Amino acid sequence: MPERASLVADTWALTKAGKIEIVDFLKLARTMQNDDNPYVQEILSTVIMDSMLSVPRFTGFFIWIYSETVAPVKEKFGWSGAKDETLTKDLRQILRNKVLLTLGTIGGEKQTIAEARQYFKTYQQTPEQIEGGMLDPMTFYRRF
Repeated sequence: MPERASLVADTWALTKAGKIEIVDFLKLARTMQNDDNPYVQEILSTVIMDSMLSVPRFTGFFIWIYSETVAPVKEKFGWSGAKDETLTKDLRQILRNKVLLTLGTIGGEKQTIAEARQYFKTYQQTPEQIEGGMLDPMTFYRRF
């Protein structure tokens, strides 16, 4: 699993160093569609944040690539955490948290924000119905 994350991180480092073109990184990021590796998602999120600081003119492209890459992962795992035998329960939760937080904060995805509000309301009324580890994604919408 860590090989794909290393590939993304190394390719971004080469891009920032001017050794490869930004379009090559974007192509690689696009190939990560359906990638449910939490480490890959973590690196892609870091790249988006880094790009906002170092290459601001490409921020929109990074957000678009990330939402294209993450949308299928969100569809698969969503808020309830579909069973996937290739990931442990802990890795599924890490992945869900990263995907939902990034889509709701950096991506500003309206559907994810609306879902977060609904889950938070449910949590306030009956907290036992919501997994404890999902508190961060439920409350991010309050930051905006």
